[in-house]
Amino acid sequence: MPSNYLSIKELRQKGEAELLKQLDEARRIVHELSFQAASKTLKDVSAVSKAKQQVARVLTVLREGRIK
Repeated sequence: MPSNYLSIKELRQKGEAELLKQLDEARRIVHELSFQAASKTLKDVSAVSKAKQQVARVLTVLREGRIK
């Protein structure tokens, strides 16, 4: 799991294409971590929550851009 998730400020500086790429990557990571947690091979179970938070951050910034 990448420990270098981007903050909201950093995400707001990205373009829509880059945000969509970030979203796909974050969702892929959530999927992988969820599978690992279900199969009891994940050592840091909080990683799933952190990955979900990153998905939420990216979606928030994408929606902010569509509102403005």
